[in-house]
Amino acid sequence: MSADTLEMMFREFCLPTMAARFAEMMQSAEAQNWGYRKLLLQLCEAEAGRPAGAQARTAVAGVGPALG
Repeated sequence: MSADTLEMMFREFCLPTMAARFAEMMQSAEAQNWGYRKLLLQLCEAEAGRPAGAQARTAVAGVGPALG
């Protein structure tokens, strides 16, 4: 699978930030010898609008306190 294919898939899955930042982050990953987990984490955090390394707080339907 090529990098172009991954970027197209990110767009197809409605992940515009991951698509836009993929090439840049791949260069960083290669230059700094990141593993795939760190690359994926960085991409996901960018998509979520969180700074890298920030604790993720996700709301899952039916989990946690009721809002009301």
